[in-house]
Amino acid sequence: MHMKWLLILTVSVILLAGCAKVDVSELTPTTPIPIPKIAYTTTSGSIYIMNTDGSNQRTVTTDEYLKNTVCWSKDNKRLAHLSLGDSQPTLVIVNIEDSEKTTVDLKIIPEISQKKSYYLGLMSRCWRPSSDRILLSMVALGINEPDKIYEIDPKNRVATLVMTDGFAPVLSPSGDRFVFIRDWSSQILEVGDNTILSEDLTENFCVDWSPNGDKLVCIGSEEYQSIFTINTDGTEKTEIPNVSLREGDRIEMASWSPDGEKILFSVFSSSDECFMYTVNIDGTGQLRLLNSTDACVGIYSNP
Repeated sequence: MHMKWLLILTVSVILLAGCAKVDVSELTPTTPIPIPKIAYTTTSGSIYIMNTDGSNQRTVTTDEYLKNTVCWSKDNKRLAHLSLGDSQPTLVIVNIEDSEKTTVDLKIIPEISQKKSYYLGLMSRCWRPSSDRILLSMVALGINEPDKIYEIDPKNRVATLVMTDGFAPVLSPSGDRFVFIRDWSSQILEVGDNTILSEDLTENFCVDWSPNGDKLVCIGSEEYQSIFTINTDGTEKTEIPNVSLREGDRIEMASWSPDGEKILFSVFSSSDECFMYTVNIDGTGQLRLLNSTDACVGIYSNP
């Protein structure tokens, strides 16, 4: 159960709900941003974006209850997050340019409307590349119910059950597959016919794909202090060497750079501080981004 609670901390997001309704025409994809970016959250309650070297930080939105993972749209113009303000679970989509928000009441999910006890979460690649549909993870909390994955259609306000007995879905760059957790191992599912392509891929938690979709980056499940890459068929599991952490630090998220050369990883300390680092795939050049101790879960924009 220890692993599950740590992953829940990673994927669950507790935010203040935004209730303003915005015309869903905002969801129409626009021209991709020209420079790769990093989106990250802070313990003080903000979502920022910045260049991949840590320069040009800019606030996208602020909320005192903001926590953990956000998800980029395929066009890299919007970010999705969850909100539980006033015990009202809501999916929030924020336009990066002007901070305008679109909200979706998650009571469209039967378990939410029935007030069953679940942690809700988004992973770093939750947004289908070919549409504006978003994968959402539901982890059962103290109830005899399976974990579930739903697909949310923000435009039509529809929720579709994708899978039971699985959580933490991360879509591939092409959107034809997603990796997820079932029975404490990472597995890969083919989107559409729900065929399991790789069962029991690894006991580590795989949290992002390489830009061309042939590899995964995973967090070591033992003490959460190591990062691995692995082929999608389970071969060539390789630990990224020389990752330097302090005693008590744990890696909560990892994200593969759009050029395939670096891994961005987010670290939480035993004193509840958080930091972001980048490291080259070969383990060289580890660099801390920003000097603050509240720069938390960072995610690269899409390739």
